[in-house]
Amino acid sequence: MIDSDISRRIEILRYPLMLAIILFHIPAGLIFNGIEASHNFTKLFIVFFSWLVGGMGVPFFFLISGFLLFKDYDSTLESYKAKVFSRVRTLLVPFVLWSLIALALKTIILSVPMFAGLDTVTDTTIREFHGVAFVLRRAFDLFILPTIGPLWFIRDLFIMTLVSPLIWFAAKKAPLPGLAVMCGVWFFRIDTKTMLLSDLHETLPVFFFSACVWARKWDVRKLDRYAAFIGVFYALGAAFTLWHISNGTIIYFHSAFHKLAVLFGILFFWTFSATARGNLDFILAKLSQYSFFVYAVHVPFLDLLQKFYLKLNFPRNDSEIMFFYSITWVATASATTLIAVAAKRLTPRAYNLLTGWRSSDE
Repeated sequence: MIDSDISRRIEILRYPLMLAIILFHIPAGLIFNGIEASHNFTKLFIVFFSWLVGGMGVPFFFLISGFLLFKDYDSTLESYKAKVFSRVRTLLVPFVLWSLIALALKTIILSVPMFAGLDTVTDTTIREFHGVAFVLRRAFDLFILPTIGPLWFIRDLFIMTLVSPLIWFAAKKAPLPGLAVMCGVWFFRIDTKTMLLSDLHETLPVFFFSACVWARKWDVRKLDRYAAFIGVFYALGAAFTLWHISNGTIIYFHSAFHKLAVLFGILFFWTFSATARGNLDFILAKLSQYSFFVYAVHVPFLDLLQKFYLKLNFPRNDSEIMFFYSITWVATASATTLIAVAAKRLTPRAYNLLTGWRSSDE
């Protein structure tokens, strides 16, 4: 069972992980506009915070979701149905609603020529489809290729719930061989792009590990004993990754070195959360309830914000790039959180639908 300490740690980690995911998406605005820093310090600063810190966000969320999915798990049909029905409400319904909202905006924007440049929620290729093909393209876009990119995370969480009996069976019968295979898939990014779910290499290994924790009755609190050791390895892994990037010997986001640093980063921040921090824990616990909403809206908001910023002040040197990076992160995190707070207070029913009636233990 999950005790009060584990629940506290999961709750206070949610919002910081959401902030990390925003960091992860910020460099897209630089890359797509051909903005490149001239000094190594600026490059490595962005790589560290976006890829080594921000890169922990999604796999950490997968770990938490898998951990909660497999608690009290058994092989009965009733247990399986309860898990699936619960995730229909907390995952599938919000996924469909957010996708429909984005599709509606996409349709409106495509019909107004002056908005053609706002490609956050537009898809010019959809102009090629008409009649039945148009409807099928919309359905494909909704269920396979999320209109809001980050919704792939929600889609995969639900699909992992559907196949959870298979994951649980493998974790019970062959945990160590299974973990060896899953490490290969995750660390070396075995290509799954030809499959229906191109993100399988990110999802399945983490869920398999979560299943092993419960199936083999591993006590995750024992990791706290090795906090100093984990912290040293995280620092070494991050430094080693940055050193190789500065020398151009690895592509940071697709390297086993980067994955290893992310793994130790996840372990480090988990052990770091062991110590209660009073008021800070209270604030993070309050902000936790807005994480899902912020996750759903942050990419469209960030993209529009960056487009607007670049029209006003296009970065031409490293200091301007650093300012662009910092201000868009702070502005996106602050604004989307305030929108979430307002939405919850003004339209609580709609907010609950869009966020899947989320609570600290769901």
